[in-house]
Amino acid sequence: MSEVDGVKLIDLRDDRELDHQQVETALSEALAKVRLAGDGYLALVTDHLRRVVALDSAIETASPFAESFNAGFRASDRRDSSLLAGKLVWAATYIRVMRDRPWWKRSRYSRQAHQAAEEMLGRFFERLGEGDRTGEVWQSPT
Repeated sequence: MSEVDGVKLIDLRDDRELDHQQVETALSEALAKVRLAGDGYLALVTDHLRRVVALDSAIETASPFAESFNAGFRASDRRDSSLLAGKLVWAATYIRVMRDRPWWKRSRYSRQAHQAAEEMLGRFFERLGEGDRTGEVWQSPT
């Protein structure tokens, strides 16, 4: 386990000894992009996303209960820091909206949380001057 700009990185992949440094660097570059966007995006991510978990899985999820983003760190995420930064913003927004609801009502608000996260993601990419890349980041609900 390591920490990058206040976000814990937990690497649970089988090959973590081979490329953990690459994953850590990718997360660091993504957080730098989030910082570059300004307007409180870094605070959003660091306040609501406590940990990023690297897993041997193609499925990426955001967990409001664990305040974590679970990712496979595909090659595209490692090469494109804006793409990974967008995923962090999306996950942090989704977690924030879901955690604002009482735990017994969260399942009812999942669609609303997805919509809010997609809108925030659009504003984030607009702020970076990268146009609409929301479809590249999150294509199916968690």
